[in-house]
Amino acid sequence: MFDANLWGQAESISVSQMALGGGVIFWAGYLLLRIGGWQIFGKKSALDYVILIVVGSVLSKIIIGDAPFFPATAACLVMVLLNRFISWLCAKYKWFSYLLEGKPVLLYGQGQFYWQNLKKSCISYQEFMQSLRLEMNTEHLQLIQSAMLESSGRISFVHKQNS
Repeated sequence: MFDANLWGQAESISVSQMALGGGVIFWAGYLLLRIGGWQIFGKKSALDYVILIVVGSVLSKIIIGDAPFFPATAACLVMVLLNRFISWLCAKYKWFSYLLEGKPVLLYGQGQFYWQNLKKSCISYQEFMQSLRLEMNTEHLQLIQSAMLESSGRISFVHKQNS
């Protein structure tokens, strides 16, 4: 069913072959996401981006006839299962999570910037303030208790508690 004549080759693929490939790969990709778990889209770690880009690239090569269906799909399945296993290890072992994803970095707290941490993280004052405006809809640092650079690359802000 999935031989080269059905899928076509990159140089001579027809519209119907590409449409068929697109439909089959859509469902194969959906199945891979179900196997891998939706967290690939949720937490957006560097590893998640790598998996999304590489799997998407391999699946697209199947559609246009540049890669054989079964070996390429098997490669995608291995990558998705490996990602799921690594995610499980990160959830089970904090040290493993820190090793792969890094630790959050304190950028602002107790009314002061931690300039050394900003510098090590390659974040300028302007970038910090832009994140503050986008995430908290304010430019007033006095409303902020702390700010952390998360392992995802986003800056998270904690509001001061009204006492």
